[in-house]
Amino acid sequence: MLDRFRALFGQTPPANDSEPGVAADLGADLEVRLKMIARAQTKISVRLDELAELVGTNHRSVLDRLDGPSQTPPASLDEIFDALDRLDDARRTLGAEQAAVADGLAAIGLRLERFIAAQGLQRHADTGVVPQGQRFRVVGTQYNPDLADGIVTQIVRSAATRGDTLIREGEVIVNKRTQ
Repeated sequence: MLDRFRALFGQTPPANDSEPGVAADLGADLEVRLKMIARAQTKISVRLDELAELVGTNHRSVLDRLDGPSQTPPASLDEIFDALDRLDDARRTLGAEQAAVADGLAAIGLRLERFIAAQGLQRHADTGVVPQGQRFRVVGTQYNPDLADGIVTQIVRSAATRGDTLIREGEVIVNKRTQ
């Protein structure tokens, strides 16, 4: 083994070793170190296999979460959508004398909207338009002779999308001109 090591590094054993005991000690020491290196390589290999398995498992769990049957937002994001809906309702009911309060609520709403956008989501809560059937479910009607039939008059629950994928169905009340 010592000769293989020396040959690997371009050293050849001297033709006449004057101290055979030193060469034997050196060979034994080298043999011990080579065994230690082999054990360390085995441990590293086992650890790399464990890490590869762990990364593979985590990778699969991330894909399962993304591709799973439920694309609903986490409960905390759902609560933020609900809070934004309540903020919109509160702002609509405030009178002109409470404009400062309405402005404060609007500022809070904008910060929450930016947070939602940073999560890759878009909130849909427009009134005065015809609801998109794939995003909203009509849950009631309201009479307003100034608006056309089918126009959203109130958002009960905002809708949310991630790209083109609906992740939260919205609920709206629409106008019905005949009673």
